Amino acid sequence: MKREEKTEYYVRVQRRKTIKYGTTQHHQYYLTVPAQLSETLKLQPKQPMKCMLNCNGSSLTYTIVSEIPKQDGNRSKIEYKDWLGLVRKFTTTGTWKACEQILKEAGARIPPPPIWVRLAENDIGLMRKQDSKTHRTLWSLDPQKAKPSSDKPPQSKDAKLTDIMEFK
Repeated sequence: MKREEKTEYYVRVQRRKTIKYGTTQHHQYYLTVPAQLSETLKLQPKQPMKCMLNCNGSSLTYTIVSEIPKQDGNRSKIEYKDWLGLVRKFTTTGTWKACEQILKEAGARIPPPPIWVRLAENDIGLMRKQDSKTHRTLWSLDPQKAKPSSDKPPQSKDAKLTDIMEFK
């Protein structure tokens, strides 16, 4: 006798403690899919699913997807050449500006790796100094090394770490 498949399932939302920051305890809520439904849908462990709140706001729809799409959140990736173009565009020659201000004006969401700043000193003549009053890092372009953006591409693609490091 073949078992009749159910079309309606009831589950409970379960809660689990996750992380505690100071006095605040954070929780994670999850649903357990019944085994029979999981077998019917051929669900696999760690299989990505898309969850959508239906228009009435009282039900959820889960859809199987092949992979979770990548999000361009606050920490979107940027290539060195793109970052270099932004810095060149928003940094003035001979005038000192705070690096945070330059990055904000350029729309760079995250600070660059220190190696990029070091490479920019060779590629576009970026100069750095510490402000004696605010202790902030100031940037400017060296008038002798600053090149227009139409010049040859940055030399950094062939640069080795040992070429740009200063040994003290």
